This record gives sequence, structure tokens and C-alpha cells, in this order.
Amino acid sequence: MSFEHIASQRKHILKTRAQILRLIRDFFYKSGFVEVETPLLVRYPTLDVNIRPVAAGKDNWLITSPEFQMKQLLCEGFEQIYTICKCFRYGETGDQHNSEFTMLEWYRAHVDVDVIMHDVKNLIGFCAKNLPQISVETDVSWNTITVEALTKKYVGIAIDGSESQSLLRDKLASVGLSADDNLQWSDLFYTAWVERIDPILAKETKDPLFVVDWPIELASLARRKADNPYLVERFELYWGGFEIANAFGELSDAVEQRERFEQDQRLRQEKGLPVYEMDEAFLNALNKGMPPAGGIALGVDRLVMLFTGSHTISDVLTFSDSKH
Repeated sequence: MSFEHIASQRKHILKTRAQILRLIRDFFYKSGFVEVETPLLVRYPTLDVNIRPVAAGKDNWLITSPEFQMKQLLCEGFEQIYTICKCFRYGETGDQHNSEFTMLEWYRAHVDVDVIMHDVKNLIGFCAKNLPQISVETDVSWNTITVEALTKKYVGIAIDGSESQSLLRDKLASVGLSADDNLQWSDLFYTAWVERIDPILAKETKDPLFVVDWPIELASLARRKADNPYLVERFELYWGGFEIANAFGELSDAVEQRERFEQDQRLRQEKGLPVYEMDEAFLNALNKGMPPAGGIALGVDRLVMLFTGSHTISDVLTFSDSKH
């Protein structure tokens, strides 16, 4: 492939990226949302054991997500808000990951997560309709499957807490996965998901697929399902070989949220990871009252990959970890 062809292709992708960003803003403006700005520097990073934040000096961190700040705005009375911002996660590199990436997050007060699912369909449809040329067919079926259906099919495990850790380890071993004896149930499940199920979804999800009803151990910021205390209101959208979005019915109970943060701190300590303080401003906001809400994080870079048929995230970034 000639240099001229590569340069032309790159220019087309970056122009498409700019169009997508404009269309996202058009969509939310027409839908009555307010665009808000959130800080890139924060005092308290995520407590999620599977995310490594990037330090920015002695007492500051680069955000891994604007979620805490967006929810504080819900507590202040905003009802439909969105932001497009840069986020940062240490060590996340590869075909689908860059340590610095662009996130779209939006939140609606007084809705459940199903409304957010409709938002996703409408947003992607709006962008596709108004782009001159895209590399994916969007007039397709949007399918839904539960996490439990996937885990039972591909690993043979239940997610209702009925199976012991030793049984879960045995089932992982039966599909060629090894796990340390000291791992928690959540770690074992995460191993099964990342190493077994996620690669299968990447190969088999040419059409959009919503994966719903996640175990509570893997969603510390989502509210429990009313009919099943082991599950939370959460979905992930898979399409074109990768996960594009992650949505919650948001947890608004300050007491339960603190308990989950404390559990995250214990897990970080057990794993030998840095244990960060909780974001008390966020918890205080929840104490004052947050309305029932649904929210979502959508990877803008991956959306551009989907629309342009790009195979690596570096292809859709002006500058990436590999191009600095």
C-alpha cells in the first residue's frame, strides 16, 4: 500500500471522527440534554480492582471516568446531561485500548436502564443516517442475552452465588483456564469472562448484542435488580468484535455505595494493590439525595472504529500511544 493511499485513508478516518463528534452533540442537543464539563484531575481515583489509574502529581490523578462528577450533578438537580472527555487508564494498550481515550457519558434522571438502551440505538442510528459513508450495516437486529446464559453455555457456571469457589475453579479448568487457589469468586468469574467468553463474543457479534443482568461483584456502582439480589441493572453493548458501551441503572443509596467501596478497598488490599481513599464529595452528594437514574459510558474511539471498519484503535486516533 502506497504512502499516498495510507495518508488519504487516515485523512478520511479523522474527518469521519470529527463528523461523529459533531453528530453526537447534535443528537443530544435535539434530545434536550445539557453538555457539561468534568475535571480531568481528581483527588480520588477509582477503587475498581481491574483499573489502574494514572498519577498526575502527589495528590492528583487523571480521571478513569467522569462518573462520580456526573452523578453529583444529578444530585444538584440536572436531569439530562452528557459529556465528551478524555479518560486515562494505565497499561491499557492493544488493538482496542489506548491509555488515553475519548469517553462519551450521559445520564437521565427518573429512568431505568432500558431507556438508556433505547438512547444507544437512537444515537447510533442518528450518526449512521447522517454520515456520508460507513463500513457497517446498521439496519440490523439488536439482540439481547443475559450474562448467565453466556456463562452457562461457555463455562458451565452459575452466577447466583450457589457454586463454591473450588467448584468454579474446577469448571474453569475444564475449559482450559487455570486459577490461583487464593482468588475470590469475583476474580474467578472475571477470569472466565475475560479469557473465555469475551473472545467468543468478539468473534461472534457482527450484529449488535446487549449483554444484560450482571453479577453484583462486577458492578459496584449499579443498583440491584428488584427481583434478584445477586444481579444488578447493567448492560454492555458488543458490536463488530468489541465492547462499545457499558450502562448502569445507577446506585443512589449512599449507605450501600459506601459498603461497596469498602469492599473494593478490602479487595485491593488483599491483592496488594494501592488502596485509595473514597470520594467523600461523591458520597455526601448521594446522602443529600440522587434521583433514580440510568447512565452509560460509550467509547467514542471504538464507535469510530465501527463506522470506519478500522481494526485497531490507533487507526482512529490523531495521536496514540504508538504514534507519540
